[in-house]
Amino acid sequence: MRRLMHLTLGGSAIFTLLATQGGECCGQCITPSAMLKPLAFQGDPAAGLGEYIHQDFYGGTSVGPYVFFSSGLSGPTGNEYALWRADASGATTLFARSGIPVPPLPQAVVIDKLSKSFEWVTSANGVDAYLLARLVGPGITPANQWAILRASPSGVALSVQTDTQAPGYFPGVVFANLGSPHVAHDGTGDIIFGAVLKGPGIYPDTQASIWRLSNAGLSVLVQAGEPAPGKRGPWYGFEYLRTSLTGRVFLQGSIRPDPFPGPVTDRGWWFKDDGPAEYHLGLNSPLPELSPGATLDFVMATVALGENDATAWAIIAKGPALTPDNNRFAIVHSEGTTKKLMRSGDVAPGLDPTTLVLSFSQHVIRRADSGVVFATLTGPNVTYKNDSAAWIWSASGQELLWRSGDAVPGFPGWTFWPALPNSGFPACYLNGAGDVLLEVVASDSAGLQRTGVMTRYGGSTLQPLVISGQLLELSPGDTREVAYATMLPESPARSAGIDGQPVVLSEAGVTTLRVAFTDGAMGIYHATLSTPECVADFDKNNQLSIDDFVAFQTSFAVGMPIADIDCDGQLTISDFIEFQSLFAIGCP
Repeated sequence: MRRLMHLTLGGSAIFTLLATQGGECCGQCITPSAMLKPLAFQGDPAAGLGEYIHQDFYGGTSVGPYVFFSSGLSGPTGNEYALWRADASGATTLFARSGIPVPPLPQAVVIDKLSKSFEWVTSANGVDAYLLARLVGPGITPANQWAILRASPSGVALSVQTDTQAPGYFPGVVFANLGSPHVAHDGTGDIIFGAVLKGPGIYPDTQASIWRLSNAGLSVLVQAGEPAPGKRGPWYGFEYLRTSLTGRVFLQGSIRPDPFPGPVTDRGWWFKDDGPAEYHLGLNSPLPELSPGATLDFVMATVALGENDATAWAIIAKGPALTPDNNRFAIVHSEGTTKKLMRSGDVAPGLDPTTLVLSFSQHVIRRADSGVVFATLTGPNVTYKNDSAAWIWSASGQELLWRSGDAVPGFPGWTFWPALPNSGFPACYLNGAGDVLLEVVASDSAGLQRTGVMTRYGGSTLQPLVISGQLLELSPGDTREVAYATMLPESPARSAGIDGQPVVLSEAGVTTLRVAFTDGAMGIYHATLSTPECVADFDKNNQLSIDDFVAFQTSFAVGMPIADIDCDGQLTISDFIEFQSLFAIGCP
């Protein structure tokens, strides 16, 4: 059934966005809906910044009741960059911008205007944010130009800077690099980040470290050169970190080669808090649950972290009964136990018996019993056009979510594209309610590429939220076509929002999207997967009247797709009959 989504821009102009719920039109008045509201539009004045206007949008995340996004600015002093927070009403608050001073450093030391893509992460409650930014000004050199800053509505403040003393180390041991491998928040309000050290007693095999930034100050959690529990050698480097809601750090580390220097051949994954590190899993770990004598041989994608320290993996295992045809697994590891989700060589769940699983890619995990897994397929009926698929998995099994080559719901002749070699599988987000966002590429009936965002809300089937080719009506007679729509951040975090990284879909069902139009305009929006909406209230003024009939007739007369009430792809008398029936039913 059709969904009508009306968007207010600047308090006056109204967008009407057509979307379609997958499946049969059921003839009911109420359908699931997603309300999109513009946060900022290209060319709009930047709130509180005088002559500056928004020029572009680069990243966004949803935290609790807030949406954070960053934008490029154009103004009297040239191009700049800013971080904003928006509340449920859409009101925006400036958190940070390039060119502003950084207390307690001298007034002339500011955030570099060239730091267009500085990394940032919000605190768990959305009260503040932390930036990894470059500084410029008197006394700033290549050695001390990088800093982690705390940002809030009251401004920014310095938390840690390169080329400054590392607490707890010999004098002269300083931070040479910050944010390597990542910056993340945890559920207790602390910030976790990687750093490279240099100075007396620091050597190439002991320079990597992981730190905690809390109200009590800076403290080191783990350093290369220390014994790695569960492994024969010490840690050599740290390539990945995430944080759990309990404040524990989940990290991927490499083991010091022996002899040194030499190539790294062993890696492991650990949980770390203020106590000893806990070995979770690693190369050569035994996996008897998969096959007798099986061990972990290779990890094919970034390990995903879920609630209660459950992790999801795409791996290659080795063992006596394993061959190249059946040695790839999608697994969940929790509380010392490994659970097989899917295996290469098995029949792909929900597909014909000749279609088999070939391999796996990224995971999205919520809990040990829920997530999304992506796989490639093989079989006599599989081609490059339909060899990619994703399943939602739960305690009851796997349910097909998306497959390349399948029809795009509500768009006759459109099909999903397969996973692309350079960009991989679609970016995907999942929250605790089971809502899913999926960024997809499709081909229309003329063979043109279409990009957009799909949603699976409240147990419904996958359906478009916004996709290129749709029309947005700014005001009567002013309709624009969507060129593309993407989720933010641009580099997908592949996160369920519980691993300390930015996430596009919050627990409240709030998401952040960037929408571009064919005329070159662009805006950033937040959408709430929210309460059902009444189709009969066509003008969306929360009451049924003759005006709804007039609005419907006007849309029908000009051939607007939103007047296709019965979802048959045509505007006919049946749409009038269906609309009359819905109007008679009324709205709750």
